[in-house]
Amino acid sequence: MSIERSSSGLRDHLFSVLEALEKGSRTPQDVIAASKAAAQINNSARIDQEYARFISEQRTHTKTPLSLTLVTEIPKDVKDMTDEELLEIIRKKS
Repeated sequence: MSIERSSSGLRDHLFSVLEALEKGSRTPQDVIAASKAAAQINNSARIDQEYARFISEQRTHTKTPLSLTLVTEIPKDVKDMTDEELLEIIRKKS
């Protein structure tokens, strides 16, 4: 089964999983797993949007080269940060 990679495709899939639960062909654990995956996809999309806005604003509001700004402002342990911590860094720069 291929899911359309868009917000409407994700919604359609989630509704189909819920309908399958009502019919008895899916378990509550399946629904929980699908919901958690959808939440992660949405968080990823939100971070992409925040980052795009941050980059756009940096290009219009600063004369400092963008690469220098990013290198000096993002912590070295970024791989260990949660999505919310990363969003907070982006918001502070916006």
